Amino acid sequence: HFVVTGSGRFSNLPVPKDTWKEVDPDTGLTTVTNPWGLMRSPWNTNKSPYLSRSSSSYGFMLDTDLVPGCASHYDILKEEVWSGFGFSIQEAPHGSLHILVGGTWGADYASYMDQLNYQAIRAKPMATITLAR
Repeated sequence: HFVVTGSGRFSNLPVPKDTWKEVDPDTGLTTVTNPWGLMRSPWNTNKSPYLSRSSSSYGFMLDTDLVPGCASHYDILKEEVWSGFGFSIQEAPHGSLHILVGGTWGADYASYMDQLNYQAIRAKPMATITLAR
């Protein structure tokens, strides 16, 4: 379900490979890459050498209603205490964006849970929102 961005400024944008300055002397790879040696988080298993986006998270298709609007940002910016801002920014205006722009590769929990007769209505929020926090 991943898509290489096909138009605009980021179309076919290559992801740098092994570009960090600190190189592991045993492997010759940088210390911060994914399993394919691409400059991504170590837990990001996307092997595409281009900027990509996924339309699913753990096998669940993502809902566009997760996209935060101006109102959610505006309300949080009215916080007067840092702790209130820090707590509130983690969810709607921030955390869901990680899932929306990336998704999750190689983990189809939706099918697995379906085989176990687990209700998707209970599993989907856990896979698409909770894990973004």
